[in-house]
Amino acid sequence: PPPPPLREPRWLRALRSPGIAFFVDIRKAGDKGKGAFTRINLPTGTFVGWYHGEYLSFDDLQRRYPILNDPKATRADTLQNGCAYLFALDDNMYVDSANPRKSNWARYINHSRRNPNLISYVDESDPEAPMIY
Repeated sequence: PPPPPLREPRWLRALRSPGIAFFVDIRKAGDKGKGAFTRINLPTGTFVGWYHGEYLSFDDLQRRYPILNDPKATRADTLQNGCAYLFALDDNMYVDSANPRKSNWARYINHSRRNPNLISYVDESDPEAPMIY
């Protein structure tokens, strides 16, 4: 019999899975850099997409972004030094989407601290590579 089909890696599936990408424009978001904007109203509960990037431990994060160790650094300082695309899974695991070759369009999703309209969900069924929806 033929060999079983190869299972597509999760990271590759994430890069190929558009979610609502067909209805999204990436454009300037004021002084915040680029942002993802939908061209349609989304019903509550709509799957938006996967947030994908490199998985970093806390130690890896500190080595990659030494500015995070600077007690005098402001939020603006950290954002200007590449920390704008970090998603904390927990205290020791982060997803870094700064590299566009290792991430997807969801890196441009911004949120409002005062009035958020998007909720993230972390699927930890594979502890080696949790998925963020």
